[in-house]
Amino acid sequence: MKVKFLQPTLGLVFLLVVISSSFFPVGARASDFHEIRTYIEQGKWEQAIQELNEILAINPESGKAHFLLGEIYK
Repeated sequence: MKVKFLQPTLGLVFLLVVISSSFFPVGARASDFHEIRTYIEQGKWEQAIQELNEILAINPESGKAHFLLGEIYK
C-alpha cells in the first residue's frame, strides 16, 4: 500500500522540481544583466562579452545572454 502511494508522490515532486528550475535560471541574476547593459552603454564590448560568455558557460540556454551577444555583434 505504501509503495503505491510513494511512487506517484515521488513523480509529482520530481515534476515540480523540473518545472520550478525553469523559472529560476542558473548562473545569472538581474544585477548581472544590469552590469552587462552598463558595459554595453559605455562601449565596453569586451567586458560585456566576457560576462555573457561566463553566464552561457553555466547556462547555455540563457535567452537573455544570447540576445545581448547578438546586440553587441550586430
